[in-house]
Amino acid sequence: MTLPQPKSFQYALRVSHRVRGVKIAVKPFQGLEVVIPPRFPRRQIDGILQQHAGWINRQLQKHQHSFSPPALPEQLTLTLIGQSHPIHYVLAERPRLRSIDQTLRIEHADDAQ
Repeated sequence: MTLPQPKSFQYALRVSHRVRGVKIAVKPFQGLEVVIPPRFPRRQIDGILQQHAGWINRQLQKHQHSFSPPALPEQLTLTLIGQSHPIHYVLAERPRLRSIDQTLRIEHADDAQ
């Protein structure tokens, strides 16, 4: 009889003075987060995740659609006080907001898409 291999999870680790024990959460757009108190032994985290693997897998499946970054539309139009203002998203080296010929340009880096 072979035992199933334990699954390893990718997670973000956060240390907080506010928690007394381990807190496990699945967050939209971030994924699995583990919060521990400052002196908690980190070598115990994988064992705790294995104990809760069923719940973690269900939550990851349930929220799977929210882990991909939201897609920005190429253009939209904002209507204020009877006037239309086109808004364009443009890739740029650094993020900034510009107004050119009554068109609002939102410049963003590639990873902001």
